[in-house]
Amino acid sequence: MTDNRLLTDTPVPASPRPASFGMPARHQPDRWPGFAGIRTHPKNKQDVAHRLVLAAAKVAYGESVVYSGPMYQSMQIEGDRIRIKFSNLGSELLIKDKYGYVRGFEIASADGMYVWAQARQDGHDIVVSNEAIKQPVTVRYDWSNTPDGNLFNADGLPAISIQDRWS
Repeated sequence: MTDNRLLTDTPVPASPRPASFGMPARHQPDRWPGFAGIRTHPKNKQDVAHRLVLAAAKVAYGESVVYSGPMYQSMQIEGDRIRIKFSNLGSELLIKDKYGYVRGFEIASADGMYVWAQARQDGHDIVVSNEAIKQPVTVRYDWSNTPDGNLFNADGLPAISIQDRWS
């Protein structure tokens, strides 16, 4: 099976060139039997184009717009939990779930084995944990070939996937 995660999660910004930007398209998946179960180029190009226009307005033209969904800023280990801070919040974080459940987070201890995490919003942060992980060291979000994360900002822009690098 081909690993599609790296293809769909271009780092943002994607280039060392000034006024350039890459836009992941993970939240427009078209399921189909084939390339790891997901299309590399989604059918719904309008949503991605809209996000690219916002990015151009901000990055190339310096306009004061929210141009991206929440992006990983830092994490802090708090006992058996990890607190994740984000930049590009817009006015606030938004969980797209009628019950308020945050999906798509995984947590790992020093052995590097990820397990699904319970995640909750705490103000502008997300706090993740799993009762089986007593000493977490890293976290990731929407890091799969078929992501189902539901973390957005109030402007409706999806959070950028997280693969925290640790040593």
